[in-house]
Amino acid sequence: MITDRRKYQRFNVDLPVLYRKRACFILYDGGKGRAKSISSGGALVFTEEDIPVLTSLKVTIRLINFKKEIKAVAEVVKSEPAWSGCKLNLKFTKISEKDKKILNKDYLVKEPSKILDNAK
Repeated sequence: MITDRRKYQRFNVDLPVLYRKRACFILYDGGKGRAKSISSGGALVFTEEDIPVLTSLKVTIRLINFKKEIKAVAEVVKSEPAWSGCKLNLKFTKISEKDKKILNKDYLVKEPSKILDNAK
């Protein structure tokens, strides 16, 4: 029997992500990607750029239908090639309690249709 060892339940989404690389409190060039799953602990993001493991990112995840942005600092914990660039597993290292609540199970389960970006 396979058990999920995740601390936070993830939800399938399709949301735009903006990111900037961080090092010693300096922000460097950024880019964009798509979050394909998310939880209050992290996200799975596809980017065009290859980003190495342990890279610190300042991320903004746009919840289009809520007219809200989730802002967090994340660390790349896994990075692998994908069909259009790179598949990143991100762990949030700094996220507000308010944004964590938005990403909690009850909120996402109650309004699952609102977390998809239908504007593509």
